[in-house]
Amino acid sequence: MEYASLENKYVLKRIHKSSDEDYVKALNIYTSTTPLDIMTESNQITKWLDKGDSKKPFELLIFCLYLDEEVVGFSQITYVKSTQIAILDYISLKNPYRVNFVFLAFLSMMQNYINSNSIQVSYYIAEISNKDNGMSIDKESAFYKRVICLENFGKVDCKYYNMPLGLDNYESDFESLMYLKSNDTLNYITKETFLKIVESICFDYYLVWYSEFLSVDEQEEYRNRLNTIYEKIKKNAGNNTKIKITYASCPLFKNLPKDTIYGMIPTQDKKQKIKTPIYFISVVLIPLILAFLYQFIFSFVGIEFSSISTFTSGLLCTFFTYFVSRKYKK
Repeated sequence: MEYASLENKYVLKRIHKSSDEDYVKALNIYTSTTPLDIMTESNQITKWLDKGDSKKPFELLIFCLYLDEEVVGFSQITYVKSTQIAILDYISLKNPYRVNFVFLAFLSMMQNYINSNSIQVSYYIAEISNKDNGMSIDKESAFYKRVICLENFGKVDCKYYNMPLGLDNYESDFESLMYLKSNDTLNYITKETFLKIVESICFDYYLVWYSEFLSVDEQEEYRNRLNTIYEKIKKNAGNNTKIKITYASCPLFKNLPKDTIYGMIPTQDKKQKIKTPIYFISVVLIPLILAFLYQFIFSFVGIEFSSISTFTSGLLCTFFTYFVSRKYKK
């Protein structure tokens, strides 16, 4: 049987409470695909999701990603209110959906969600591992790096560091790269703006987030660690008033597995279904009604419907009239 068409249906749903039945499914995709050194503990995400405190300096946006009515991914974006930045924390997809165009489709939908809900964003921010000058980055960061390149994110030309994920995740403290995107292609960002963004990430986001899980003394220790990182980045920015932003021509696909660059995802077979009631009414009942109408008209003008041949001729005329009218209606 030949199918009329094939289709995929993408759906993005924001999750507001962990009681949502699909939240656990999406979170399991996140925990099974995210490397330890960049993974926020899932119980912390759940606690902040349920907390829903509008007074906190950041807003947590958790999304469940569906493709053909199946949960295929998890996403977390953090909106920092003071600088109006949207940090792309995680976009996790399960196999076989971990391909570029699925990632890009959902990234576009998330940006559309933010725009549709009038959330004012000055910059979208992505932080990518740069361990050993980019030679020892995890597969998730490598994948992320490729697709944000396609989305025209620019790299901030200043040595940057990943913020530690609490006090106990020692693997999470490493050199990284900051990529950003605005509503226009930027060639530079002022040092003042850049440092303000870094400061808000450190103290309006990470410090507030982890203070929820630390004692008073631990909070002070964590604050000092963040302050040390901030001062290092500030020193790296140098004395220039502007910091250059560079854009790659995406030569990032070489020496990487092709199954995560290009690929196909399962499609739904969409059979052409005959809508029996509608066809019965349009093809059988309407012509018969018109045939009897013709009989009434012919009788009125003196033409007798006394033979089958006469009725058949009238019925054929009816079909002809009906199908001609449908043709011209198209």
